Amino acid sequence: MSYQFQCDSPFPEQIKSIAQAEVTAANGYLLRNGGETAVHELRKRCKKIRALLRLVRPQISSTFQRENTHYRKLANTLAHTRDLTALRIALLGLAPPHHFHRLHHLLDELIQAEQNHSAVQAALKLLDKGQIRIPSWPLEQLGWHDAEAGYLRGYRKAASAWRKVRRHKNANRLHLLRKRAKDHWYQSRLLRKRYPLTVGERCKSLKELGEVLGNWRDLHLLARLVITQGDKLQSEFGTVLKIIRHRQSLLMKKTEALCGALFSKPQFKI
Repeated sequence: MSYQFQCDSPFPEQIKSIAQAEVTAANGYLLRNGGETAVHELRKRCKKIRALLRLVRPQISSTFQRENTHYRKLANTLAHTRDLTALRIALLGLAPPHHFHRLHHLLDELIQAEQNHSAVQAALKLLDKGQIRIPSWPLEQLGWHDAEAGYLRGYRKAASAWRKVRRHKNANRLHLLRKRAKDHWYQSRLLRKRYPLTVGERCKSLKELGEVLGNWRDLHLLARLVITQGDKLQSEFGTVLKIIRHRQSLLMKKTEALCGALFSKPQFKI
């Protein structure tokens, strides 16, 4: 099932069907290989389920708290492996593999040390445990008005996160903006078919914003690694940091342009 609501189907059942599809997809990736792609897909599917439930959070408060905690824990079982892989991708985006040989070698060593088959098995068990509960989610009273209210709530949270970044830019505030913007993108995807001219048109820019903020975050983490492991990198240390800072400044300009267009209105109307 695609990650979007259909206009001609009961809303509560669609929430369950979409959640089931995401769990099934994550399970399939882990069973097939359990490698870097599977880890990425697992974490992505968990975020999509959490954004789905956040859309109707006030109406299912206790269920949301339980399931949100469950899928956050599930994503975190393989978080460090994913972070290291993202750093390697970020480094490849700065220069070809034959550049910064020492840093590439360091990352390869860290990734090899993090290979953990027991973590994959733990993730599979958590997926099964969560999937069993989905049919019993108490969603019968939910309607489209709940989804609309949730969408507007998500917009306000993303816009608020952007205002905080404008007042004072730091890594924590940018990370929060990334999370809220990604939620808003996922929820826009869910509702794009029902509201194509308002919600649907936001999807492309929101996707780009998420990618830009994700790239900024990966470079921030890469810079931290470079600083903490500087004695092992020798002459690469200063050059890598200089390139990272320059690339981050370009990404920040893109973030400002995208957020200025997406969150300029105090209130958004569907």
